[in-house]
Amino acid sequence: TSWQYLRDNLKMDNDYLPQDYLHLKQQQLQNSLVEELSVKSKNDSRWQWAFGAYGAYQWLRTDAPVYMGTDMNKFLSKRITDYAYNGVLAAMTKRMAAEMIKRGIPEDKAMQAAAIAAKAAIAKAGGIRINMHMEPISERFHTPTFNLGVYHESNINLTHRLRATLGLRYDYSHVAVDYNTSARLRLDESVMGINIKPAITSTLARHEKNHFRQLLPKVGLTYKLNNGSNVYATWSKGYRAGGFNIQMFSDILQTELSSAAQGARGDVNVEHDDAYYNNIKKTIAYKPETSFNYEAGAHLNLSGGQMTLDLAAYYMQIRNQQLSVLANHYGFGRMMTNAGKSHSCGVEATLRGGALNDKLSYAVGYGFTSATFDEYNETNAAGVKVDYKDKRVPFVPQHTLSAITDYRIDVDPAALLDPAGKFHLRSVTVGLNMSAQGKTYWDELNTIAQNFHAVLGAHADADFGPMHVNLWIRNLTDTKYNTFAVQSKATGTKLTFGQLGNPFQIGVDVSLHF
Repeated sequence: TSWQYLRDNLKMDNDYLPQDYLHLKQQQLQNSLVEELSVKSKNDSRWQWAFGAYGAYQWLRTDAPVYMGTDMNKFLSKRITDYAYNGVLAAMTKRMAAEMIKRGIPEDKAMQAAAIAAKAAIAKAGGIRINMHMEPISERFHTPTFNLGVYHESNINLTHRLRATLGLRYDYSHVAVDYNTSARLRLDESVMGINIKPAITSTLARHEKNHFRQLLPKVGLTYKLNNGSNVYATWSKGYRAGGFNIQMFSDILQTELSSAAQGARGDVNVEHDDAYYNNIKKTIAYKPETSFNYEAGAHLNLSGGQMTLDLAAYYMQIRNQQLSVLANHYGFGRMMTNAGKSHSCGVEATLRGGALNDKLSYAVGYGFTSATFDEYNETNAAGVKVDYKDKRVPFVPQHTLSAITDYRIDVDPAALLDPAGKFHLRSVTVGLNMSAQGKTYWDELNTIAQNFHAVLGAHADADFGPMHVNLWIRNLTDTKYNTFAVQSKATGTKLTFGQLGNPFQIGVDVSLHF
């Protein structure tokens, strides 16, 4: 049984630019309760079984007001001013050209002359100027989730070496969102001598919920070798529940108010019917992700148990893969979406061992992953259909490599037999470590990526019995790399933003044992 309480206050500059486009303050209050019960057999029979039940409930409240800066208001003002100007210009040009054509002027010359005359008429009448001011967007969400699982697993010894594993889990998920968001847009319009100052207001408030149910089978065979080694093969079904996006509501409201402002001649309170809310539900909801997983491998004890070698090869068929992407319209908010189909295959190998009377320990691991979209397309903000077939799945490194080695120097071996003794130095352990990964793509089109890179570290640990002192260095060579990157056209210019990994760091940890 576990209970977790979280209170968080996040402040973020969403545009990542010196200009003041948009920032938010997100406050979260979370309580979560988890309970798991299991019953296992305790005998030496050929059938070993386990039954269990799992339940989790999370209550989460999020208050996340979004603030539009001066540069965002200028950006929106220019957009709607250009829209209004071009609309008036096109209408006046068409009307003037029609009159000229009636008088016998050729159409091409009539259109050119009419465009010039229309521009002059607009300027003479005072021009067109529309200033927009978006007030802070109020956002409050309650997103409770409930998960219940019931499972069984049987391990049947078919022979003294061959064991079969059969498992089945029933998973039920209930997700809900209770949202209350509102926004207000104030306009100061001067259109050819006519001045108005309308206000556009929109409030979105609704309770939505979804239920998901899945049966998750598992089948496996394990063949025991000598010295505690074995080889195995498994097949299982994987699952991640669906849910609702909440970070994109500011994008929805901005789009809605900007659209309403284009034809506003006075104060407007945007109305929403059931059909509109149903469209919002379709927009913010994402589906469960399912996978069929195939794996074969071996756990090998070598050199009389001094070394262990783990090998695995796997293949995954994934349906409705969940991906985190930027919201389509303005691109400041992030949302979870579903890819159609993808697959992933790879190999993993890990070697661990010890030597010199266990004073020296080491481990080396390598993994290769190929994750590719099989069926995934979408329509971007410009209305163009984009096909991602055969593109690499983002955020999945193609290679991972790790290595670690430690050497223990016994300063006072006799003191190791008395761990509760007084403070005095018993041993010093020094070590080196390395982790590497890449190539990692950051977008579905595979246009930006982090190449393969390695990060080195070192440490020296002093054992004083009840006290441990660990001096550590991370990123010893000060390697420059990105842990995340994203592209955005929200400001009208395509920009790439990257989150740099931590630079060279040195520190000390002190721990006391009572």
